Amino acid sequence: MKKIAFLFVMSFITITVHAQFKYTGKQLIFGNISAYKGCSTNWDGWAHAWVAGSKALTFDMSPADPRIGSNTGSVVFYGLESTGFNDIHVKNVFQNSDLSAKTNISSLRNATPTLLKLRPVKYQWNNHLEYLKASPRSTGITNASEFGFIAQEVERVIPDIVIIDEEGNRLINYSAIIPILTASIQELNNRIVTLEKELEALKAK
Repeated sequence: MKKIAFLFVMSFITITVHAQFKYTGKQLIFGNISAYKGCSTNWDGWAHAWVAGSKALTFDMSPADPRIGSNTGSVVFYGLESTGFNDIHVKNVFQNSDLSAKTNISSLRNATPTLLKLRPVKYQWNNHLEYLKASPRSTGITNASEFGFIAQEVERVIPDIVIIDEEGNRLINYSAIIPILTASIQELNNRIVTLEKELEALKAK
């Protein structure tokens, strides 16, 4: 019954936007897009999984908040037509950082020398014109630049925050740089405090 109700709601939504979901042969098809070869879809109450070979993308609507997951440990947002990674537009991003999920915790040391080894760069994507069509800037800039790091360079300095996907692309966990930045600021602040104390001592003589 839940499955029928869900399909009814999805059909109503898609008709409203001039599209259509079709469920046939254990496959969910959107509009005129053909089903992917070797893919099937499975239902279990409010849970739904698309399966292709040994990989599965799951949607679970039974928890307090709906969950999207996969059996590979990650979900990739990639444009099939643009053959590039997609932007994700959200209000906020919250990452799991609960103490109960962590072990071998230690404070960062010598963060400033680590940061000094990184090379911030300005660049454009190889397909930046196609990218800008899908991600236009609010100012209407047609030759927009991006800012960041080169993953291969970061890998040589902080290998823990670089991963390699199945296509051989290197990806950076940019948020992992925030603790290093924080530790560096604290180190520099401690140096400033020490220098200020030494200066005050010299003035007092």
